[in-house]
Amino acid sequence: VNVSNDGLDDEELSHRLETAWTYDKHKVQNFTTSLSESNSGLLRFEFMVWLLEREFERARTQMWPLSFMVFEVRKNATLYSNLSAADKATVQNTIKQISEAKRSIDWFGHLEDDLFAFIMPGLDSNLAAMFAKNFVEICARSLGKLKDSQSDWDYSFGIASVPQDTFEWQKMVGFACEAQRKARVSRAGYITHALSLPPEDAPDESKEATKVAKSTQVSQ
Repeated sequence: VNVSNDGLDDEELSHRLETAWTYDKHKVQNFTTSLSESNSGLLRFEFMVWLLEREFERARTQMWPLSFMVFEVRKNATLYSNLSAADKATVQNTIKQISEAKRSIDWFGHLEDDLFAFIMPGLDSNLAAMFAKNFVEICARSLGKLKDSQSDWDYSFGIASVPQDTFEWQKMVGFACEAQRKARVSRAGYITHALSLPPEDAPDESKEATKVAKSTQVSQ
């Protein structure tokens, strides 16, 4: 966009506004496709970490909350990466429905090999939990209810946020992973980090959460 004001007022300037650039839509599409896994269509793990660092900085400077939600699905204790092609297709159908239910500004991608994650700008854990409840209902319709002993599937969501739970994004990831693990063990569907703690405890930087957080860091 080339603009020269030359002392013109706003009305005159608007007539001098010239848009003179073009771009290759196919190149843009190819680039965005390269950021996603071909099988799932979800964002790659490394790109999710890159996004998380920047969304965290945006939340910090704008003083708004940021939530991170971890999602795991298993069948008969078998992790996602080891599922059969048919079972992976079932998971992909569930993921498609969840993708349609999330906000357009939320990021949905892989977290290492067997976990999925959401980056949810502007939401604290309580608001993110409202979405988690909806996602659990989608899973229940697609995979069967958790409390139903006839279902072979396990699915669980864990949520943590800044600044509610911590002031560091790495620890937020670790807390969300630990909350997800507790949700899986208890078959609760979803758990927030704050609700996973004893009532008398403040958010605690546990060794396990810190260990999980470190595993998400990508070498520069």
